[in-house]
Amino acid sequence: HGTIEAKGSVAGIEYRGAGAGGSILISAPQVDGAGTLNVNGGPTGHNRRAGGGGRIAIHCHNDSFVGTATAYGGGGDAGSGTVYYDCGQDARKDLLIIDNGDTSSMPLRPTRLLGEKQTLYQLNTLSVKRKGVFGFASEGSLSDGNEVLLRVNDVIGDSSGKVIVRNKHHMLVVGRPTNVLTSDDVRME
Repeated sequence: HGTIEAKGSVAGIEYRGAGAGGSILISAPQVDGAGTLNVNGGPTGHNRRAGGGGRIAIHCHNDSFVGTATAYGGGGDAGSGTVYYDCGQDARKDLLIIDNGDTSSMPLRPTRLLGEKQTLYQLNTLSVKRKGVFGFASEGSLSDGNEVLLRVNDVIGDSSGKVIVRNKHHMLVVGRPTNVLTSDDVRME
């Protein structure tokens, strides 16, 4: 029932903006309990910019964690971070969550997966909800002409999230998705 936090700082008068959320990495055979994991970005203040959400990754064999894991942007123009579960063989096996806590980022600030020269990403489930915005790219992929593919078995959302697919990027949804985002939620650029 504890709390692990790596939150961004609040924007102050003397600072240019709020701090981004940090990162939490948990790797253990068993993860259980009802605690809180929080890497939210710092909120806006004094007409300054908000901080983007951080990253949480949980790798385990058995998962009975019923607490909360949040990586919200701090509001305003800040995008969400990521919560990634790779636990056991259940619904949290290879699950990526993009959730901005119902706070819009304007302009749209997609949360991106980035890997140096990586051209293939694979996920079991991609969840984009509560005004989260997701995009994917490979470091240098836009400048060197490589195509990037995201292969995902299921895409779920609540109709408030967005997925942005850029030029030379492809998202392949395989299997039988249960709650696919509507075409209005997928933007091609």
